[in-house]
Amino acid sequence: MRADLIQLIVRAVVLTCVFAAPATVAADDGPARTAIVSAFEPEWRALTAAVESPARDMVNGVEFVTGTLEGEPVVLFLSGIGMVNAAMTTQLALERYKVSRIVVSGVAGGVDPARNIGDVVIAERWGSYLYMVLARQTADGYAVPPFFGRPFANFDMMFPQE
Repeated sequence: MRADLIQLIVRAVVLTCVFAAPATVAADDGPARTAIVSAFEPEWRALTAAVESPARDMVNGVEFVTGTLEGEPVVLFLSGIGMVNAAMTTQLALERYKVSRIVVSGVAGGVDPARNIGDVVIAERWGSYLYMVLARQTADGYAVPPFFGRPFANFDMMFPQE
């Protein structure tokens, strides 16, 4: 009887997901665009102010601005801070618009004091603060469990992972 109950619950969840799912948004029939993702609103506002012939579209609470920037077709959107927000909003853009390339506008984790506003940085590798080993302090420093690597420099007890 327990298996029947589990099967009934699974069917109810599947049906709920099918009927509660939002309708797929039709893809934009415009040109292939460069998607410019901003995490921080001041960056996004500065870029959207420079867009020529802007058109605004709201999808699932995310505002998309299309038009041209320096003569190139673009779609700009504000992702919010963090990789999860960036992934969700970028996926939404990819489903809605013809995107030929993606550019992230902002610091994107680049806190190198040798960098200046306007520098273009292409990552060779990257890590995330969300994937972090917190090490114990010992007399010899911080002890990371042997099954974790040290791919990046640590910040005291915090060891970012790939």
